[in-house]
Amino acid sequence: MIFKISKKNKDDIQKKISKDKKSVRITMAIGKWILIIGVSSSLIYLALNILIPSWSMATVGGIYRKDYEWPFLATVIVIGCSTLIYVVLRTLAMNLASSNNTERIDEALILDNDILKYTFRIIYQSNPKDRNVITIPLNKIQEVIYNDDKKSLLFKGTFISDYVENYGPNNSSSKTAEEIDEMLIYDYFKPSLLDTLKEKGIRIEEQGQNQWR
Repeated sequence: MIFKISKKNKDDIQKKISKDKKSVRITMAIGKWILIIGVSSSLIYLALNILIPSWSMATVGGIYRKDYEWPFLATVIVIGCSTLIYVVLRTLAMNLASSNNTERIDEALILDNDILKYTFRIIYQSNPKDRNVITIPLNKIQEVIYNDDKKSLLFKGTFISDYVENYGPNNSSSKTAEEIDEMLIYDYFKPSLLDTLKEKGIRIEEQGQNQWR
């Protein structure tokens, strides 16, 4: 059985994970407040300069007159800087929000002969041709803890984790394989991994709050 990734489900899960991270919330809040304060204060400054005749007066060619150029320029500069800071902080927040499901790309999930094989690579940290290969025999699963809010499945048991360079049909294992006792997988697959496990008779403990991210 081949599982396919639902991009919409994966995006929805990432949004939920992001909202639960304090560092992300704080960074996003700072960025939004800087943008709001920067834009509002600069527009107020511009409006006051236009409405109050005595503001921003300048001598040009010996003539004392209203200077409209500087208020407009200052407004553009402040709004531009505020927007830039917001974009930078928002990007930082998205990086802080990256979790297992967003760091993993080029994912593939296959169930064959009651063996679940999950392959992926870590974005920005691995060669495009390399893969992490997690092998989960269903008969080695001791427990699966499912969180409905984040759609996460925490597998507990005895599994094999491998890192394979130049992964392919003729190269699907290496000498670096090691045993692991836990593996977290988010269920953004079709068909549902959770439903498939239940059909296979795997015991699932369901929880409401996810602590593995």
